[in-house]
Amino acid sequence: MTREELQRHLERLGRESSERGADFKGVTDLFRLYWLALHHHLVVEGPDHALDLRINASWVEEWLKMMRLPPHEHTLPVRTWAEGCGKCDPVDARIHTTVAVPGLTRRECATCRGDWLVLEG
Repeated sequence: MTREELQRHLERLGRESSERGADFKGVTDLFRLYWLALHHHLVVEGPDHALDLRINASWVEEWLKMMRLPPHEHTLPVRTWAEGCGKCDPVDARIHTTVAVPGLTRRECATCRGDWLVLEG
């Protein structure tokens, strides 16, 4: 099914579920959310047109920390690439990137479980 066909089906489902009233509100809202994601090209292109969301308050809080916004502007330390975690011996440290977006990288040391930001620019 094409994205356009799927959008039309969702529009019909949305109308029908909306007409069924408050008992269908949660489902109607999900149809609307998925339609918006399709409309704004936020789904995986392919036969499934998948949209996998796992968003909650903890996710929002982690982004507040990474973007250094109140009340978390000082929660994560900022280090350079060369500094590493600052706790483990560079030979023993198992450092990996957990998030990378332009201008910002969140790194974590699997040895000591420390995490920090590397800011660019």
